Amino acid sequence: VRSPSWEVAAAMRDLINTLTMGAIDSLEGRPYVEQVKVLPCAPARQADVTAWEQKNVRFLPTDLKNFLLTTNGMAIQWTSC
Repeated sequence: VRSPSWEVAAAMRDLINTLTMGAIDSLEGRPYVEQVKVLPCAPARQADVTAWEQKNVRFLPTDLKNFLLTTNGMAIQWTSC
């Protein structure tokens, strides 16, 4: 489930920019790219993360768990002229 198409808070934008190794900054710096939007997905539920770990007999690293509990993925969209 994607969140409504709204501008993400500056802290979330910076986090996503860091996680994508600067993709947002790179896109915004291109002369023909306009309207860069970050659309985070709803966070995963702790129960879903735990169920995945139990099913796969694997423990996810804490930083990945924290990411999934913050946003379970994202879409980055832009327009080009």
